[in-house]
Amino acid sequence: MEADQTEQYLKCLTTGMSQADLIRPNRTSPIGQTLPSPTSPKDPCTQTGETNRGNEELRSTHMAECQEEEEMNGEGGDTVGDDLEADESPVSPAEELYEIETEDMEEFNPKPIDGGTPWDSLPSSGFALLDDLTLNVGDTIFVCVTGREDGLAKVSEIKGLSDGRWLLVLFWYYTRREIEEELKVGRKIPGYHRDHLERLWPSNAQYTYMLSNNRTITMWDTAQGKATPEIMQTICTDSIYVTTDSIWQIYKTSELCYRWMKDILELSPPGH
Repeated sequence: MEADQTEQYLKCLTTGMSQADLIRPNRTSPIGQTLPSPTSPKDPCTQTGETNRGNEELRSTHMAECQEEEEMNGEGGDTVGDDLEADESPVSPAEELYEIETEDMEEFNPKPIDGGTPWDSLPSSGFALLDDLTLNVGDTIFVCVTGREDGLAKVSEIKGLSDGRWLLVLFWYYTRREIEEELKVGRKIPGYHRDHLERLWPSNAQYTYMLSNNRTITMWDTAQGKATPEIMQTICTDSIYVTTDSIWQIYKTSELCYRWMKDILELSPPGH
């Protein structure tokens, strides 16, 4: 089963589909929250918070500057391939029972949708059974949330529901191309984002995937199989991608404010 899933996933990569489309179609989060276009980078270690109005003003100023730069010299940023075509076909997204309201934080407090059981009241488990597949905390798995292609994510927590179903807390992996798609303003990547990406994820790097702080909660039956040892060898081991409504930036796991993400990155299932 794992070999078939790996072959399917690698085939998806060659078709040009993007995990950014999978996880955030039309720049939305897995729960459908529309996200703004990238703004100038901020340091989350020192950031004390901004109002939505402040973010919107910064975004507008940034986009105006990018447009002016393009008009002056046509070199406003990198054009990274052709824009991915939007998939307008109907999809069947996984059932969403809990919503994560906080971003970029080690502690999170998922809120039940439509008056469900409080998150902290759900029993935790180190594993969950899905047919002949045993899902463990620490596993890196292929996931199909939207009914389209698979994405790659790490299981950080498993919770049980009273009806025998299970919930997975997932941290998503990104490819370099998927990060490029998120960094675009229009069809180009602004210069400072381009330089930062090239410095922390060179195009000739030996890894293919980078763990992100994009954390979602989904049903356990969205799991399609586990990543093979060959896939695991292509994961970056010293950096993570931070993606929120105001930050799109790569950080080293040695950064004090992201030490907790290092623990997630190094989380392994039993026997590994």
